[in-house]
Amino acid sequence: MRSLVVHHDIGGPGGAELVVAATVKALHGQGSEVELSSVFKYDKLKFNGWFGVDVSYVSATHLLPFRIDSFAIYVRLLVHDLMKRKLSRYDELDVLWVDMPTYGKLKPEIDRIAKHFVEYIHFPLDVMLHDDMMKEGLLFGETEYVNSRYGNPFMGVYYSTYLKQFRKYCRRNPFDYTDIVVANSNWTAAICERLYGKKPKVINPPISSNVKFNQTPPPFEGRKDRFVLLGRFTDEKRYHWVIDEVFPLIKKEAPGAEVAIVGSAGNERSTNYVARLRDIAQNRGFSVAVDMNGQADVRLITNASRELIGNLLDGSKVFMHATANEHWGISVAEAMAAGLPVVVHKSGGAWSDISMEGRAGDGYDDAMSASKAVVGLMLDGRRWADRSSKSVARAKGLTVDNFAKEFVGLLS
Repeated sequence: MRSLVVHHDIGGPGGAELVVAATVKALHGQGSEVELSSVFKYDKLKFNGWFGVDVSYVSATHLLPFRIDSFAIYVRLLVHDLMKRKLSRYDELDVLWVDMPTYGKLKPEIDRIAKHFVEYIHFPLDVMLHDDMMKEGLLFGETEYVNSRYGNPFMGVYYSTYLKQFRKYCRRNPFDYTDIVVANSNWTAAICERLYGKKPKVINPPISSNVKFNQTPPPFEGRKDRFVLLGRFTDEKRYHWVIDEVFPLIKKEAPGAEVAIVGSAGNERSTNYVARLRDIAQNRGFSVAVDMNGQADVRLITNASRELIGNLLDGSKVFMHATANEHWGISVAEAMAAGLPVVVHKSGGAWSDISMEGRAGDGYDDAMSASKAVVGLMLDGRRWADRSSKSVARAKGLTVDNFAKEFVGLLS
């Protein structure tokens, strides 16, 4: 049994890479010889450190021996070249797995070689080709995101050229190409149904195996009146909205409350965003810290260690997720594993699947409802305990082993 797993860029420990690792583990567990191929050369040994998932047994292959970070979105297009090269070396594959739609020109080769062809959809990127859906902000708040990144004339040409090439290589309806289409959430699956007329199967992404599942979280009484947000420092995470609109409302009801925003900041754009957040907080009259020392209203902590994040979650009362229309939300799931009650926007996979539309986590529509949800959990110990237990229960269903079991079930 031989399988080929194709992912466009294994450059770091993201949610998509975790899905890849879990998929590889599932296939290997079925006795398959797995080739894991990416556009850029990667180190397969890093998966264990990133996610606690060992994929050292895979055949690690790539298209290019060097990285081209300056043209990141164009890497999606190179999946076509990567798959074409890989497929030319096989007479037969039991499973071909891909999570990028730019294989549209390869249908004859795929039909000839692959017994099972699986497309895993983190989000249907071909939404970019539908102006009406883009106006809904479905693609990670893409309208604001695109305007901020590609607003000047040069970058506008860069992006429009990419869209033209994406349209050329993107498959149309995945159900016409594959025999198994999988989405990461029911929210994503519903968007797929709008686009393609059929609804994919749903397998939720797992939580990293090296994330601590806190079966008995520290009690409410020993925690600070603090809520936490976790993720990259980028505009689409909407941390600016939290500080400027939500936090002032929370402070009126809970004067001792503080917010800690923790995320990666490895480039000029993210560093500038952190500076913007600091300015917003100070203009609002809030004290700001860049670590966990001393007293502060707002903490902006960049590139924190896993240990610091764990300690922060254990000592805080609420986890808030501010991104609208996020197709999944791995940080929400990890906070649940730590036993924190979660408050998420009523959109995306974080609401439909992780929070189960209010059964496992609280939701909000606007700044006022967000502040009420956070304050309610921050000040009510009985409610906090109930939602904490629901968080832990939900997280138990999102393990790598459960993902592997569900995926294997689709193949049988």
